[in-house]
Amino acid sequence: MTTKLRICLVCSVLFIVTCIVGCRSTDSGDEQPDFKASSLMLTGTLEQVVSAITNALGKGAYHGTRLVDCPYDYQVQGNRRVAVPQTNAWILACETMPLTLIPRGGKMVPYMEEFNIKADAVSQESTRLSVKPAGSATWERSYSFSPHFVRVLGEKYHPPVASETTNLFHRIERQLAGVQAGRTNALPQTPDTAPGYYLRFWTSMDAKQRHDRRNWERMVEAWKELQGGHNPQGGANGRQPFASEADGTSATAASRRSP
Repeated sequence: MTTKLRICLVCSVLFIVTCIVGCRSTDSGDEQPDFKASSLMLTGTLEQVVSAITNALGKGAYHGTRLVDCPYDYQVQGNRRVAVPQTNAWILACETMPLTLIPRGGKMVPYMEEFNIKADAVSQESTRLSVKPAGSATWERSYSFSPHFVRVLGEKYHPPVASETTNLFHRIERQLAGVQAGRTNALPQTPDTAPGYYLRFWTSMDAKQRHDRRNWERMVEAWKELQGGHNPQGGANGRQPFASEADGTSATAASRRSP
């Protein structure tokens, strides 16, 4: 093979790769809008709220999500992105499992969302909890390719589901009530993390097995069974809070939420 032919072949491959990556970016909605944070004023010290956040959301207890410290806030200043140091801030991200399933076109589809979480002391006994969507999409029963050219389930941009932010607030409030009552144990994990077909579908099956219609439909039925008798089609996003997320008597009854 001549040098010229090699160069042409390499250029052709790079062109194809660029097209694939560009199509994936368009389909998955990488250019997502910058959403505003929702804030909740909690009656509790900053230390108590931080403890509530890490206990309630750590170790994959909340739908298998991962809670990661976020030491920098990347802000756009002029034409540059500047890393601004911050404390008591986290990213909550879906890993192998979706956050929930939502109705679309008469069917239920897996929905994932990432959140930026921040706690700021307002006074000695008052703390502001802020939650901001950082990306959201649905998983599709179709194929796509990862940056490493591995076949995976396709993704499609979906606007953030407001009730998922509410569910997040509820869980942190419940955990905070326990902290203020002197209980150090974390809330129970959400039922979808328990051993069973739903968990096995997301953690043990490969893309081909997940793509199989029979496995996919069985996964949806398993999710419905985990709702504990709630109507999966009910509510703003087709989901009622799990028992571990439902409202109860809270020590933060004086809390106020603001957009």
